[in-house]
Amino acid sequence: MRVLHVDTEAGFRGGQRQVLLLCGGLRERGVEATLLAREGGELARAAAAQGIAVTCVRQGVPWDPRPVRRLRWLLRRTPVDLVHAHASHAHGAAVAALATIPAPARPPLVVSRRVDFPLHGPLARRIKYGPLVRRFLAVSRAVAGVLEEGGVPPDRVRVVHSGVPPLPPPDRGRDEVRRALGVAPDRPLLLTTAALVDHKDHATAIRAVARCRAHVRLVIAGEGPLRAALDRLIEAEGVGDRVQLLGQREDVPDLLAAADLYLASSHLEGLCTALMDAGRAGLAVVGTSAGGIPEVVRDGETGLLAPPRDPAALAARVDRLVQDPPLRERLGRAAAARVEQAFSVDRMVAGTVQAYREVLGA
Repeated sequence: MRVLHVDTEAGFRGGQRQVLLLCGGLRERGVEATLLAREGGELARAAAAQGIAVTCVRQGVPWDPRPVRRLRWLLRRTPVDLVHAHASHAHGAAVAALATIPAPARPPLVVSRRVDFPLHGPLARRIKYGPLVRRFLAVSRAVAGVLEEGGVPPDRVRVVHSGVPPLPPPDRGRDEVRRALGVAPDRPLLLTTAALVDHKDHATAIRAVARCRAHVRLVIAGEGPLRAALDRLIEAEGVGDRVQLLGQREDVPDLLAAADLYLASSHLEGLCTALMDAGRAGLAVVGTSAGGIPEVVRDGETGLLAPPRDPAALAARVDRLVQDPPLRERLGRAAAARVEQAFSVDRMVAGTVQAYREVLGA
C-alpha cells in the first residue's frame, strides 16, 4: 500500500506530531508513506530526520495555489493508492487537486479531522466535505458528531483516536525544575501546555486561578497570537505572582514531572493529546467538558471536569484536588493506566490502516 500524506501547516503542534507518529507506524507495518509538507517547516525537517520521504512546497496565504499544483505534479510523477490530508489547508488542496483527475485514475482521499469547529457554509460543505472525501477520520466521537451535524453521512466517518508514545524521561529532577520556575517545594503547581489561541481559553484558566482558595501557581507552556492579551489579563486579575506564561518550551517532560495537576480550560477541543501526555505522567487533570475532552478524562475517575468558560467551577475542582492528595494521586494512577490502554500509537495506526482497507476494498 502506498499512501501520500499532505500537511502544509506552518507550525508544529499536536496534529503534526500525529502525522509523524502515523508515518512511522505505517512504515513498521509495511505501508509506504510519503509526505507533502511546507518548505522550511518543522514537520518537513522532523520527517526527513526520521527517514520519511518528503516533498516540500511553499505556501503563503491560505488560498495559495502552489500546494494544489505541487500535489497534482506528485500524483502524476508517483502513483499512490490513497491520499491522506491532515489539516484544513491540506484538505482543501487535496480536494482541488483530485477534482482535476479523471475518476478512473483518481486515488481515494481520506481526511483527518482534529477540531470540533462547526463546518463552514453550504458551498464548503458541498465541495470540501462532499463525496470526493471517501472517509473522514475523526479524532473523537465529539468531532464525528460535528461532521455528521454538518451533513457528512455517518458511513463516511470513522473515529480513530489519537495516540501518544511513552514520555521520554525528564532531564532534570522535580526539585530542580521547580527551583528554576521559582516555585516552592510545597506550593501546588498547575501546568498547561497549549498554544495561546482562542479555543484553548487560557483566559478562563487565569480567572480560575484568581478564584482558587489554595495558593496555587499556574505555568502555561506555549506561544501564540494571544500572548499580549493574556499578559494584560494576568495584570488585571492581579495574579502576576500566580500565573506565568513560559513561552514555547522543549522540556515538557520536565514540566510534567514537576507539576501536581494538569489544567485544561478549552471551550472547544477535538481531543487534546496534551491530556494524554499528562496522563502518561500520572497527573490528574482538571479540565472542561468541551469537545472530546471527556473521551480522555473520565470525570471522577482520571480527573475532574467543569463546564466550559466557568472559572468558578474550574477553581472549585482545583481546590478539591489540591486539598485531597490521596484523591489526586488515585486519579493520576488511573489516568496513566487509561492512556496506556486506550490511547497508544499502535491503536491509532491500526485504526487508520483499517480505514484505509475499507476505502480500498470498496
